[in-house]
Order: sequence, then C-alpha cells, then structure tokens
Amino acid sequence: MMIDARGSNGQLLMEVAVVMQCFEHAKANEIKDAVAVCSNCGAALCMDHLVEEVEMIPRTNEQRRLIFCHKCRPNKR
Repeated sequence: MMIDARGSNGQLLMEVAVVMQCFEHAKANEIKDAVAVCSNCGAALCMDHLVEEVEMIPRTNEQRRLIFCHKCRPNKR
C-alpha cells in the first residue's frame, strides 16, 4: 500500500510504501513480507508460517478457506 503526504497546496511531499511483516520472522529479528493474516489471532504471516485449512460451509455445497498461524491451527497433526 502506498501512503502519501501532501502539502496544503496539494503538492506531493512524501510517498511511503507500507508492507506488513511476518510476525514470526519479526520475533526472530528477521524481515519477511506477510501474505496473509491468521483468522483467529490476527498475526501477519508469510508463506512459511501460515497453515491453510478448507472447510465446508454448513447447508451449502461451498467451501471456505481459513488461514491460521501454527499456534492457532485447529487440527494440529
């Protein structure tokens, strides 16, 4: 996401890219872009730290995809 700051005359003063970082990598003092958010706790996750679950939506023939971190993962195997 790009965020910009403009002066009172509308002139662009600054433009900054905002990228969410993986929570697990940040705890290890590492930087890696997040691609998803845990459906339960809201932690930002990279592909290495997410768990994807698919479940059927009750009374329909449709599926939904849920993303979890390893701590919130419902069906730990």
